[in-house]
Amino acid sequence: MSVDINDLKTGLYFIRITTQTDIKIKKLLVL
Repeated sequence: MSVDINDLKTGLYFIRITTQTDIKIKKLLVL
């Protein structure tokens, strides 16, 4: 169970980083 929860946390963290980078790239493209 602990491993599954950790995998979910790392997955959400990775998604959060990718969304932040996507937003930054979009802002740069707009500018």
